[in-house]
Parts: sequence; C-alpha cells; structure tokens
Amino acid sequence: MKCPRRPEGPFVLPEEDRWETDLWGQRKEDVWNWSWKPRTCSFCGAAHPDDVLKLIEEGWELDKTDKCYKAYLEPPGYAQAHEATLRAIRASKGGDLDQSRIPSVWSPVPPVKVYTMHFTKEQVDKLNAVLKDQRSG
Repeated sequence: MKCPRRPEGPFVLPEEDRWETDLWGQRKEDVWNWSWKPRTCSFCGAAHPDDVLKLIEEGWELDKTDKCYKAYLEPPGYAQAHEATLRAIRASKGGDLDQSRIPSVWSPVPPVKVYTMHFTKEQVDKLNAVLKDQRSG
C-alpha cells in the first residue's frame, strides 16, 4: 500500500506503507476502550476505511473538521456529552462549574483519524449511505 498523503510533502521514506494494528497502546498516555482496534496507516495514522465504516455502524460519530477530506471518529454518546458539557459551562456564567452536570465520556488517544483519500469510490458511497441512514433514522 502507498499512502495517498505521501505526495503532500518532501517525504523520502524508503519503506512501503502498511496497515498497522497496534497504534493504541504504544505509549502510556494512549487510551482505547473499545472491544477491537481499527487498523491505521503506518504513514499518516488514518484508520482503514473498512474499519471506519464498521465503527460508524457500531454507533461511532463522525466529527467533521474544517478540511473536506478529514474527520475524526468519536465513540457513541460523545457529541451528546460534549453538548451537555457546553451547557454546564454556559450555566456556570464564569462561576463554579457544577461537575455533576458534566457527563463522563472517553475519547481515544490518539484520535481516530479519517482521511477520505484512503477510501475507494465504493467505500465513499457506502460511508455516505450509512451516514444518510443514521440521519434519517
């Protein structure tokens, strides 16, 4: 496999890129609390498209960025917990933050990156269909 992100910079790396299975757990600060780990690109760290689709089907949430080709995946309930945290911060009005109003939620460290340039057209079509089903469901 050759990572489609390689041409973006002056990278001269002799080895071929590959899908790795051990991104989380290499450092003591890594956090992973799911029953399986997605494969990641050895060059850019993006999750394998098939694993992205599987995580989304298992309830993971796509967290968009300002780049049209990049997103992050967060575990189920993350967006709802994030909104509750923002409501608690707003309610504090600069005073003491009521910690009981902030839900406990985990987020993977490092984050699950999604780069669409790793996707085939068929995988993009399937991703769009899955996301459409989630929005209408």
